[in-house]
Amino acid sequence: MKQNKVIEKLKSVHDLPTLPIVIQKVRETVADPHKSMKELSNVIKDDPAIMTKIMKVVNSSFYSFQDPITSLPHAVSILGQDAIQNIAMSLTVFDSFRQIKEPSFSIMEFWTHCISVGLGANIVFEKIDPSLKKNVTKDMLHLAGIVHDIGIITLEKYFHKEFRAILKYASREKIPIYEAEYSILQTTHEEVGAYLAEKWLLGKEFQEVIRWHHHPHQASENYSTLVSVIHIADYICNFQNIGFGKNLEVPVFYKDIWKTLGLEVSQIPEIDKSIRTEAKKSEILLALLKA
Repeated sequence: MKQNKVIEKLKSVHDLPTLPIVIQKVRETVADPHKSMKELSNVIKDDPAIMTKIMKVVNSSFYSFQDPITSLPHAVSILGQDAIQNIAMSLTVFDSFRQIKEPSFSIMEFWTHCISVGLGANIVFEKIDPSLKKNVTKDMLHLAGIVHDIGIITLEKYFHKEFRAILKYASREKIPIYEAEYSILQTTHEEVGAYLAEKWLLGKEFQEVIRWHHHPHQASENYSTLVSVIHIADYICNFQNIGFGKNLEVPVFYKDIWKTLGLEVSQIPEIDKSIRTEAKKSEILLALLKA
């Protein structure tokens, strides 16, 4: 089955997840410099389910505000439009793949990995060369972590039989999952995820992360820092068996990527410890998302 066949099948899938209208309106509102915080709040209020979950996340220890936030406008004013947009987008990604029958792996472990990569990316980002931090924000890193492996769960849902074979093949041959994917499907979760990201009209920065997080050298120069940070956070989470990574062979280690970012390999234990501390927040977020 060649790559174009995989994409062609996805194009014909009637229940392939799409972004809700409210998320599209949220993105349009945030992108419009003439729109106010109040207008963004009003858009979100049009979807009580998303609004309720946003308020639960904002008031959880994920953000650890000292005083309870009781209104959406207050939450928007404190966190900012970009943060609220990314929370809403993250919730939508989770909900889009909520129902998967007889999965080949633990869905909770998968999302734990994705959330942990987002949290870990923020930790890595704080340690990189300051001159490389332009145009990258913490909220961007969090959402990039959430969506970086979206191709994996897409393959699991729509190519279940093949993906189960992929997991077995990768384990038996002790190769990275993307190599097993290509051997069996002639495509990878990076390519499949990038297709979905384009369909969802995600920003170019997120498309780049999804497409190149295992091959950061191939990312566009404008997004190389973001992709490299996600790559390193993903590597550490896989290497240290945080979440879904425990089921996979560790990806290729690129020492030059670390050097470019101004990082040392000796920092892995320190970063790992911080990620594990922060990863407790993934349990909080997952519990809220299930509610």
